Amino acid sequence: MGYDAALSQLRGLLAESGSGNGRLALVEGGLASGKTHLLHEFSRQATKSGALVLTATGSRAERELPMGIVDQLFRSAGPAAPLPEHAARLIGITDGTDGTDEQTGPCGADQLTPYGTLDTTVRELCGLLLDGCADQPLVLAVDDVQFADAPSLRLLLSLQRRMVSARLLIVLNEWHRGKPTLPEFRAELTRHPYTQIRLAPLSVEDITTLLAKETSVPEPAPVAQGYHRLTGGNPMLLHAALDDRAGAVSADEDADRDGPVVGVAYAQAVLAGLYRWDAELLSVARAAAVLGDRSTPALIAQLLGSRPEDTEELVRILVDAGLLLGWRSRLPERDAGRAARLTHRRAEPGTGRAADFGQLPPVAVAALANPAVGAAEADTPAWRAAEIPAANGHGTARAVAALYGVVAGRGRFDGRRVLSPEAAERVREGQGSCRDLVLGAGFEGETEAGLGLWLSGPQGSYGPNPRACGHDGFGGSCGLADPEAGVSLGYVMNRMGPHIADDPRKTALVGALYDAL
Repeated sequence: MGYDAALSQLRGLLAESGSGNGRLALVEGGLASGKTHLLHEFSRQATKSGALVLTATGSRAERELPMGIVDQLFRSAGPAAPLPEHAARLIGITDGTDGTDEQTGPCGADQLTPYGTLDTTVRELCGLLLDGCADQPLVLAVDDVQFADAPSLRLLLSLQRRMVSARLLIVLNEWHRGKPTLPEFRAELTRHPYTQIRLAPLSVEDITTLLAKETSVPEPAPVAQGYHRLTGGNPMLLHAALDDRAGAVSADEDADRDGPVVGVAYAQAVLAGLYRWDAELLSVARAAAVLGDRSTPALIAQLLGSRPEDTEELVRILVDAGLLLGWRSRLPERDAGRAARLTHRRAEPGTGRAADFGQLPPVAVAALANPAVGAAEADTPAWRAAEIPAANGHGTARAVAALYGVVAGRGRFDGRRVLSPEAAERVREGQGSCRDLVLGAGFEGETEAGLGLWLSGPQGSYGPNPRACGHDGFGGSCGLADPEAGVSLGYVMNRMGPHIADDPRKTALVGALYDAL
């Protein structure tokens, strides 16, 4: 069901409940599908119509806080309807400091067991809420009900059983998953009359209408196709991409106004959605990005060391949310808009550096000029999409620093073991000093390589520690790791320099890093 149809159905339920026919709506949707926005807009319209709207939001942090949702509901009325003293006293009855009640036992969010005095508390709170419906229609709106505490869930079920002739509408937002998060609560709730509303992704037609209303795109229909491919119809991702587009056009009138623009807002929306739902989703998304076109649920599960059936469910969530295309990350098209445009400053004729290039040995010419590659070639879709080992990796400086951070942390990074200490140490296992035939023109004298990375050596290319290691990249970029100092560094740029290695900007950054230690 689309957003407008869902909002219209909620308005209809409000009208029915206002006539003394209690109603309950369960709104389901995937990751960032617009459930919260729908609830806020409906609550605004319900308040404008004269209903008293009480709101609450479930949270992982308060899942073990007894009556946390009920407390939010009563307090949300504000100064116009302060928390009744009797309600405050009742809520306080189960307010244990450790998530348990002396007489009732554990209050886990998925447990609906007998609660002793909680029965009395729930019954009296139900009476207060039902009495409040006598003067005006009442709406209870709970977002992310999957994180609600067990006593509050018990109250909601008790209200559902007693609201047949009340002017009461209960709207519960819940994420849609293959396996219900609260199976016992859902089983009890669905035994009684309720309305199910499942939000669907935006269609191309929906996006076309939105573009026509909110942007200056002269022909929104073909542009909508691109935004649908980019976002999968996810409302949060779409609005973030439109914000990025507006910012790009505002900053540069010559920016492409006809296609999707991906920037900071889009990246933040992706991360916000992943962190809000489930920590495991972020791991699955990262694994899909690493595997690229080879990604399958089975390979993702193998990479993460997780159960295949659990991984398949998380993959389905990401696909439904528009973050994965099939099993693969939507990276090729999306990252084309994120990659910085490179510029190239060539060496001046007659300089020593230009002479170095002119005196390269044949093997270096074959490697670096066969054909010659500069900024113009590196900015092409073909270069970015190609898989060229050790040549055209794309990433941010933070990502480069994180990669080298695995070596700097002796195999650990961000609290996780990525490599064994022995494997991390082997990376900088020296293979003997020599004059590198390809990149030797960039260094003064001989260098020593480890297993894939250069050692800093006596010349200090990667800091004063001769055992530090790193590598220089296209146009001046670099990364380094120093396990003894416990630091890593990543540097990328869009203005390419003419140096094969030891770009002056890199040298200055390395010096500043060690000066700060």
